[in-house]
Amino acid sequence: MIVINHHQEPPRKKAYKYEFIATKTVEQAAIASGKPYEVTRTIVEMRDFGNPPQFDPKNPWQIRKSVTGSDVYNGKLVLSHYEFFDHVFRYWTLDLCNYVDQGNQYSVTIADYTDEGNPKRFKSENIFVQGNHGIFFLGWTDVVQSRHLLPGDEIGLFWDVSSSNFGFKLLSRGNSHKN
Repeated sequence: MIVINHHQEPPRKKAYKYEFIATKTVEQAAIASGKPYEVTRTIVEMRDFGNPPQFDPKNPWQIRKSVTGSDVYNGKLVLSHYEFFDHVFRYWTLDLCNYVDQGNQYSVTIADYTDEGNPKRFKSENIFVQGNHGIFFLGWTDVVQSRHLLPGDEIGLFWDVSSSNFGFKLLSRGNSHKN
């Protein structure tokens, strides 16, 4: 059984803030350099007025995905803006969110709970998160190889606040394993 303490300081919702209009100083610098002003964006924290995703310790798999061929063969699981902002970034610091969103790799650990009595931890240069224009990747080559994942397999993920790692579980095998 997975035990997670979610009764800490309330997580803060994260959102993109776009700078559509340049300040006078930035505008003058753009004119002086001969380059047009480019709209920028950063991640900011905000109060969550809605209902944040509810965590169920009996079924913690907040992110459920059917694995694609690209996820398996590239060794990077594609996660949407929604999945990352609502289920991962909400628990991270603002600085770390911006670091990842700017395309930097951040090393993480994945705890595989598929064999519930014996979770296996993965941490290597192949296990990381990285952002790219609002799409996020979880490097997971070691998990793919260990679990012999194929397209169509259904997996579950969640960000474990208490241990600061991803929880993973192979929920079901797809049709690719029947050949």
